[in-house]
Amino acid sequence: RGSTTELSCMYTPHLTRKRKVWHDGKLIILPSGRANLHKDTTSFSFSEEGEVPLDAIELTPEGRDAALRFDDTVMTFTKHLVRVTGIWTSPSQTKSVSAARTGKIGG
Repeated sequence: RGSTTELSCMYTPHLTRKRKVWHDGKLIILPSGRANLHKDTTSFSFSEEGEVPLDAIELTPEGRDAALRFDDTVMTFTKHLVRVTGIWTSPSQTKSVSAARTGKIGG
């Protein structure tokens, strides 16, 4: 419970629509239990520092455990539905892992 956890997720603002449109996102769970939903900004060049979350809730210990299981649980935020899909990996980590797998480092 002592560290910040960053997770990949899908989110939608369509709380009641039957056909929902889902977007890639990033869920940051703080040690306090607060969960902040952010857009997936990997395709943009700006920094996420100081970025205002799209939505946020306070998680119960059970809610935090459910998010960390990646069991397709949909969490209801104030303005969004959120489904955790895995551990967040930054573009630089993804490139490093891909390069290590293919043996091509540096481009």
